[in-house]
Amino acid sequence: MKIKPVEFASMPQYRDKCAHEAKQAMIESLPRRWRYMPLAAALLSVTLVLGIIGCAERVVVNAPEAVDVETPIPIVSSIPSIPPKPKPPTPDQPQVLKAGFINQSMATPSKKSSWDAFQRLAPDYGFEMTQFSGNYEPEVEVAGINHCIAEGYDAIFVNPSDINAVIPSLIMAKEAGMIVGMFASELLDGDKDIADFFCGFDDFLGGKLAGEFVSKKFPNGAIFVGIEGKVRHSQIKRHAGFLAGIAKNILELDPPHIVIDREPHETLELLEEIIIKYGDDISIVFCYWDHGVSSIIQALEAAGLVVGADGICVIGFDVNDTGYQQVKDGTQSLSIGLNWADVAAKSLENAKIMLEGGNVYYQNHIPLDIVTIDDIDKN
Repeated sequence: MKIKPVEFASMPQYRDKCAHEAKQAMIESLPRRWRYMPLAAALLSVTLVLGIIGCAERVVVNAPEAVDVETPIPIVSSIPSIPPKPKPPTPDQPQVLKAGFINQSMATPSKKSSWDAFQRLAPDYGFEMTQFSGNYEPEVEVAGINHCIAEGYDAIFVNPSDINAVIPSLIMAKEAGMIVGMFASELLDGDKDIADFFCGFDDFLGGKLAGEFVSKKFPNGAIFVGIEGKVRHSQIKRHAGFLAGIAKNILELDPPHIVIDREPHETLELLEEIIIKYGDDISIVFCYWDHGVSSIIQALEAAGLVVGADGICVIGFDVNDTGYQQVKDGTQSLSIGLNWADVAAKSLENAKIMLEGGNVYYQNHIPLDIVTIDDIDKN
């Protein structure tokens, strides 16, 4: 038996108006939910695309390409924004230079006076200043220098408690293109190329002038005791200068100068011990550290000793008008005045000149104010 193949009718073509009406009638005969499937598909596609874009905006930056399933993925709460680059200065708005003042301790009158001067004078030279107080901790001072290097400061002015401890950081600062100024703390001859300049006082000269003063005051000779503070590099020079300036009959008390930790009560306690043992023999007390004479005068007067023209000759390096007033009152025989505002101004001036391509002298000594009762009115 032969099987007759089934013949399928071809899809009708709707090429005229009647054919189009037949096609429309066929579509309307379909169930309602089928009619809107193309529109639903289009809406679903748009939703998926928007969802993908939204997810892409929340992708964690620098996510690893492959993650171990046993390693938890850290959750990033927020992505830090990148700060905009500063706009270049205009002729009407010059560039602000950044400078750091790294110092031993802001608890001392000399550093407080210096910082006050820096804050007042810095805008005149185009600087914005930041101070870093080490509190007599060399590692804190080193950290301050390293911070300035990392933040791209233009200049630093350094007054360390341990000058040798900061040398490696000073070398790095110089290599980074920073202006390095030593502030009243002078490097040794073999290390001076590390810094660009030194601004401060001639401590040796100050001590020598004090030695010449007491030699004239005590032509028949006398015994002196020197009092040092905690930071000694400048005080050693003052003591050496004093020894160079005194006559041969001006002798140092044995044991010699005493190291004191700058605290007033410690000054008083140690001086009381000296006074008990050697009070009748001492004619001169020289305080090598800044602004320490007041405590010494208190200790001597508390022990019943006379100070001034008719008693013990007290000499000291002073920061402000306190020393001048004590000279005027007759309790201090000689005040070697230190003008820290001039040191700050010269430091800013030198740094500005060098940043503009100019040259400066390495050593910049600020004149000392030598004040006695005879010339108190001249200062």
